[in-house]
Amino acid sequence: MPLSPLGKATFAARDYGVVQTHHSTKWELPVRILYVMTTGSADATKASMAFHLAVNGSAAIGDQPEIFIAGDGSELLIGDTVGSVIGVGVPAMTDLVALVREHRVPVHV
Repeated sequence: MPLSPLGKATFAARDYGVVQTHHSTKWELPVRILYVMTTGSADATKASMAFHLAVNGSAAIGDQPEIFIAGDGSELLIGDTVGSVIGVGVPAMTDLVALVREHRVPVHV
């Protein structure tokens, strides 16, 4: 591995999406991240967080988020429960679900 002028090892592994110099590492490939939602409508803010972080965080910067709904979170799939979930400091769940569809974020149950 060649040494930089400062004597530190450097390499460029472009096939893996990583460029490393003696200063920092920069990731060029999108990150895949799985958000797990296990909270139902009883705690609207916590129930909205997985969707909010997936679409307004990861998907917005070009990463590849996925959402996994388990436990009490599955109650949001019944009837119009999603319409009644409005957390504090996060968008309404109906808006978040629309963004999930727009960004084509996979949702697993």
